[in-house]
Amino acid sequence: MNQKKVKARLDVLDQVERMRTIELPELYKNFYKRCTTQIPSKWVGADVLAIDDFADWADELLSENNLKNFLDEKDFVFLFHQGYIFWYFKADGTADPMVFSFSEVDKVSKAVNPLSEFIREEH
Repeated sequence: MNQKKVKARLDVLDQVERMRTIELPELYKNFYKRCTTQIPSKWVGADVLAIDDFADWADELLSENNLKNFLDEKDFVFLFHQGYIFWYFKADGTADPMVFSFSEVDKVSKAVNPLSEFIREEH
């Protein structure tokens, strides 16, 4: 991805923070920045960069499974895999928030790891 596209992608982070009045941790911002140049091999086939669409996709997935949307305004969906599982954390200024996952297979939200561990395991 050329520098202009990378910058445009990084600008999305600022826009999302402003529009949703959330505070994304630096850990996540650095992870996202790395993903603009290379998606971790474990996540080939997953969407990491369409962060401005993920909340809508999560709402749609929950609705398709006849579940009430349990995400609140501070929950930030940051990774979507194959349309059936997503990962999110609370973007409330916490430096290393807990990551949660939701899968339409289990139909429940589960705590995974702190963001720092989640990212370390993915690289």
